[in-house]
Amino acid sequence: MKKLLLLTAFLIFACSSDDSNDNSNQTFLEKYNGVVWKEVGDEDFISFSTNGLNECIFDGGIYYSDSTNWGENYEGYSLIVLENSPEKLVLESVDVGGIVNMLPFNYITTIEVTNSGNSLVVTSSDYPNIENYDRVSSNPCD
Repeated sequence: MKKLLLLTAFLIFACSSDDSNDNSNQTFLEKYNGVVWKEVGDEDFISFSTNGLNECIFDGGIYYSDSTNWGENYEGYSLIVLENSPEKLVLESVDVGGIVNMLPFNYITTIEVTNSGNSLVVTSSDYPNIENYDRVSSNPCD
């Protein structure tokens, strides 16, 4: 009888684990879907979804909102997802023709999560500076 009780207790314990909060197998876009990031030292905000990139830019005392869907033509360029791993997103900006009198260009942007998911580091092959973002709870464009 004692063995039966131990076996029952073991089965209850083994079957009661909850993996619903385990996001280790999620991609960047799944894991950080809707999370808002504010650029350090600036009033620009970004967020990501499985559909695309959302930006909130402060200019001239006004916030402007803009969205770009992955792979769609937006003002002469398209954002293509090259890598979507748990803590890293790599995008290619592809010139799809639409900018008059400019040479075509493509560049790579790498977005990496740091500080246990509380910060982003953004680097781009066409821009020498590193942009740092912190996770925030709200977006002024919402």
